[in-house]
Amino acid sequence: MAERSDAIPFRKFDAIFTVNKEIIARINQHPSSVLVDFAYSLKIEEGRKTLELVEQKITKQKKQLLTCWKPSVQLRPIKDLFNDKIDWTCKRFEDVVHLNDQLHEVCHKYEMFEGTSPALEAIQNFLTNMEILQQLLGEIESILQPPDSKMQEVTPQIQAINTFLSQAKKRSEERANTLNLHMASVLTWDPQQNSGLHIDGNILSNDMYGNWNSCLSQERYSSGVHSWSFKITPLQFIGVMSASNLVPAQGVPIGYLSGWSWCDGKKYASGSVTAFGTGWKDGDVVKMTLDVDKGTLSYALNGRDVGIAFDNLPKQEYKVGVTFCGGHHMTYLP
Repeated sequence: MAERSDAIPFRKFDAIFTVNKEIIARINQHPSSVLVDFAYSLKIEEGRKTLELVEQKITKQKKQLLTCWKPSVQLRPIKDLFNDKIDWTCKRFEDVVHLNDQLHEVCHKYEMFEGTSPALEAIQNFLTNMEILQQLLGEIESILQPPDSKMQEVTPQIQAINTFLSQAKKRSEERANTLNLHMASVLTWDPQQNSGLHIDGNILSNDMYGNWNSCLSQERYSSGVHSWSFKITPLQFIGVMSASNLVPAQGVPIGYLSGWSWCDGKKYASGSVTAFGTGWKDGDVVKMTLDVDKGTLSYALNGRDVGIAFDNLPKQEYKVGVTFCGGHHMTYLP
């Protein structure tokens, strides 16, 4: 017995209907919470001082995603031969589910026409609409699929940054160790080059309120790198002078008329004043480093490098010099 002419269209139609039911079942069984994106941030591991990439999952409710979904195409209306009053409008997931069942039921009513040409045309139109429903279900299922994590892609970049930071830290420590070879310079205050400060070992104090007084070191420095640290109070001038100069008179700080110094966020060089570094507070530790060979004078504050204040010092002998006013004191930290 020959196969009816409508047998193949009906098989295709039923196969698509079955797949659509499977997709609908997967959508209905999908968890209510849907992973939609990832957020990434960096945090510093305090103990190791390295960067760590943190991935945070961003989720939305499945109901919210289905509500926001908009179909990309609409179904093609077919003549209502059996007065089924099909609503061809498709706006929501529920509409797709309802139309999938309704079209399947109505389409099979055309079996009674036994493959006549008008019936075949109608069946083909139902088949086209069933394919459109499958396309829409694919769109809906795709919005429920989780995105790919970027952790594997980004982690090697973070590791490269951590390696760079570790190497930079190692180089910095090696440089600090090299500089520390030059940090043992001797310093004693010269009572003959003192305009009024009280000397008590490593401690200088000024009991003359209202007066700016200075003191120079006994030692002369003509070559190499030398460094000294001082525990200070604000408004104290710390610098160097030519060893051939006498201590400045009362009221004239180091660097005002001669010499070079740093004081509370400003640097002074023979009358010129320029902003440099930050201000000081009581108890800060200032480190001054003189490189006679390179002609540089640099500073650090509380262990943090401030930079080179002067880079054109003439090649000559130098003495350390400090200036501060009455009521203050300074401690040299050997």
